[in-house]
Amino acid sequence: MIIIKSFIKILSLPLIIVMVLAGLILRLAAHISAYVVGPFLLFIVFCAGYSVIIQSWQDVFLLLLIGGAVFAAYFSSAILIGWTESAKSGLLAFLYS
Repeated sequence: MIIIKSFIKILSLPLIIVMVLAGLILRLAAHISAYVVGPFLLFIVFCAGYSVIIQSWQDVFLLLLIGGAVFAAYFSSAILIGWTESAKSGLLAFLYS
């Protein structure tokens, strides 16, 4: 049984490396895209505020949809980062068991 467990631990090493690299790439992409997404969301909020002032309700709806989609994409990247981190920590816990 120990030999089989050791063999599976050796096979899990490449998967751990893939999880570490995926987490690093996702985290790097999220941090770099924050410099683009942040000003874009501010622009959308200011445009939506202006559209509320001039009472152009169709534009407000479209701008809020665009802002919600951008926010959802950014939030989903944070969820992916969390999943890769938890998978990596689970694999490391198996490796050290």
